[in-house]
Amino acid sequence: DKELAILDEAWQSSQVNIFQLLAFGGVGKSALVNAWLANLSKCNYQGAKRVYAWSFYWQGSSSDIKSSGDFFIEHALNWFGDSDPVDGTPWAKAGRLVKLIRASKTLLILDGLESLQHPPGKRSGQIDNPAVAFLVKELAFENQGLCLITSRIGVADLSSFENGRVRTKHVGHLSVESSILLLRTMGIFGSAEDLSKVTKNHSGHALSLSLLAGYLTVVHRGSISKYRELNSLLDDQNQGDHARGLMQAYLDWFAGSIECDLLYLIAMFDRGVSLVDLKKVCASVNIVGLTGALSGFTDAQWFYAIKLLCDSRIITQEYQNGYLVLDCQPLVRDFMAEKLSSDFPKIWRQGNHAIFSFLQSIALDDPKTMVELEPLFRAVIHGTRAGYYEDAFDVYFHKIKKGYSVLAEGSHYADQACIRSFFVKEWSVVN
Repeated sequence: DKELAILDEAWQSSQVNIFQLLAFGGVGKSALVNAWLANLSKCNYQGAKRVYAWSFYWQGSSSDIKSSGDFFIEHALNWFGDSDPVDGTPWAKAGRLVKLIRASKTLLILDGLESLQHPPGKRSGQIDNPAVAFLVKELAFENQGLCLITSRIGVADLSSFENGRVRTKHVGHLSVESSILLLRTMGIFGSAEDLSKVTKNHSGHALSLSLLAGYLTVVHRGSISKYRELNSLLDDQNQGDHARGLMQAYLDWFAGSIECDLLYLIAMFDRGVSLVDLKKVCASVNIVGLTGALSGFTDAQWFYAIKLLCDSRIITQEYQNGYLVLDCQPLVRDFMAEKLSSDFPKIWRQGNHAIFSFLQSIALDDPKTMVELEPLFRAVIHGTRAGYYEDAFDVYFHKIKKGYSVLAEGSHYADQACIRSFFVKEWSVVN
């Protein structure tokens, strides 16, 4: 309630141009924004002429694919009514988008911006896509509406505007009382003492509690007393390690099952993927431990495996344009991909090659826009992950570079991500 009130105040203020919500992944930043938007919608968005929200969470935070910043600019231009969203350099596009946003009182939401930010280190928090960085800084300077940003770390590009034009709120973890309420709402039962101990050990981290509830629901029918059988989850009190420990518990339970194969396959896509596309990939190649058993699945078997993973709250499902799309939270996706690449490198390479071939098969023969080029950009990176460097470069050179002038007005950073994927050590040692 406190955070919702602060967001209301920022929206009504004529002084605040950008508001940052910062917290560790899985704490609930996106959920908070969704709750606030739901409240605003009941009041006709309190004077907003336009409301546009974009999530950068189609990729995991460890993904090599950085094209979503350019894709966002083009998509937003089209939504705001630009006459030719693909025309011009990334900077020119961003400049036109700034003018369109400033033209009326606009609520712009950029969720999960850390996907475009440098991690903690020398350039911590800087946005590595210059067009998006330009957009954000221009809106911080002048904006009659509000730009709401959620991220794991503060946007370094906005540090000079921390004089009232930009405000920041660090979102805390759930209280013990709220954590217990969350567990009970998710069907977990047991003694107050056990519930209190669990929530304290997990520091009120919403994702960890959600994963724990899903695990207990599926494996132990929701009994909190069985939490004692998961002692390995308590070895490290670091927030990030909570999620990793919980995920390991899932893997141990799903080990050798079809659900584990499906979870790995979903995680490899770096974004939500439709069930139709998953079936196509499985039908195209038999990879033991990934697609092999899934390829012969009936519809009933697919939906049973999906339901089990959804009931465990380890993946999500929703219908988009009539298609069932499956996805997992970025932290989950990153963990699963990391686990597969380190523990099962052969499956990792074979899976990436299958996705490399699939993305080429769905790409247009003569792509002209970022939307049309996206499957090819992603294909190149999956090809390099699979070790097919010559084939990946052939796609890059003949299908992307041949018909798309990147130097003139294309997606510089999507292009750079493709080139980067060919290096073992960035820009110095080639695979």
